[in-house]
Amino acid sequence: MSSPGDRIDLLETFIRIAETGGIGAAARALNTSQPTVSRRLQQLEGLMGAKLVQRDTQSLNLTPAGARLLPTAREMTARWNGLSRITDDADGEIMGLVRYAAAAPLGDSALNDLLAAFLIQFPGVQLSGREIDGPLDLAAEDLDFALFTGKPPSSASGISTREIYNAPKILCAAPRLAERLEIRLGVDIEYCEPLALDGAPIVAMGPLRDETLRFIGRREETVDVVFDMVAAFDAHGPALRLASLGVGMALLPNWLAAPYLRDGRLLRVAAEWSAEAEAVTLAWSSRRFHSAAASSLLAIIQEEGPSLLAG
Repeated sequence: MSSPGDRIDLLETFIRIAETGGIGAAARALNTSQPTVSRRLQQLEGLMGAKLVQRDTQSLNLTPAGARLLPTAREMTARWNGLSRITDDADGEIMGLVRYAAAAPLGDSALNDLLAAFLIQFPGVQLSGREIDGPLDLAAEDLDFALFTGKPPSSASGISTREIYNAPKILCAAPRLAERLEIRLGVDIEYCEPLALDGAPIVAMGPLRDETLRFIGRREETVDVVFDMVAAFDAHGPALRLASLGVGMALLPNWLAAPYLRDGRLLRVAAEWSAEAEAVTLAWSSRRFHSAAASSLLAIIQEEGPSLLAG
């Protein structure tokens, strides 16, 4: 077992065992068999000269030696996997594959324009992206970075995060709904006070119930308004769609509403007021080897992302 590549396989198997908590789960994650995983673990324990996991009928836990090995194993495998990318900038060019995940609404934001511009500037780069649809493990999924909205992800060991934008939420309505509300309420819908909208229909996030929202004025004053929630979703996309069709108003992060406001599909309501801001957070593994392409894109997102999202 003298090949470095073989030893990396053993370390990666050990990491999956530690992360999944079982031989069978690790085998599924690695798309291999349980006997293969067990054999690799035995080989690694032989090389290390120590027992790395303690198994019983109920659970599998790392021994003290296994717990000490785990962070080093992660660092070594990350560096080894990054060696194939060292040639990215060997001749001064930025090239190679960058893997990332992003919250679904960000796919329709100005950040997508930034990614397109990056690909045009560096034609040797390929992007592999996916939507975040649940808990995310950057290391296990071999991701260079991830972009979250809302509450930042928990700060796991070796994961760095940076809030790149804190987006105010603004109230928006389709022109046809805005016209009906102006007639019904007798107000200028764009510049009215939020309390004038009491009982107005809204498409919102969360359980279906009357929605009380707190608005913040330009002088930091606050006011609570009760709306009639006509539909509720656990994602921004459906709420945005129904709002653009005139079903109800929607409270949206300004970067998500921006293209709809620009082309007239939505109008700003109570424009001098906004609701609690929603963060856009960038996360990446500080232990992972980042190629020149990934490092460059991370730097550009941190530098240009805030101004793009602010519009």
